[in-house]
Amino acid sequence: MGTDKILAQLLEDSLQRTLREIMPNVIKDIISKYPLASQEFIAIEEAASRYHLSKRTFYNYHKRHYITLRSTEGKTLVSIIELENHIKNNPIPVSANNSKA
Repeated sequence: MGTDKILAQLLEDSLQRTLREIMPNVIKDIISKYPLASQEFIAIEEAASRYHLSKRTFYNYHKRHYITLRSTEGKTLVSIIELENHIKNNPIPVSANNSKA
């Protein structure tokens, strides 16, 4: 029984050490191959409220391949990273009538 415990402990220590050394590289590899794995998605309603845009605007951005939308459990989710990059590179003009002086 004592030998089994020692072998189990040695195996556990070896696996933990191996995972600590390998996992950071595995995670970096996954993120580079699958960039959506590193993105934050929020509900389209929350994004519309946060960025003062209509849902239709998000669907148009998606149709033109500016942003990624995902659907899960009946909810549509928006890629915040792609949305912010698109807004930063293509600012939405503010009309003089809507601006506050």
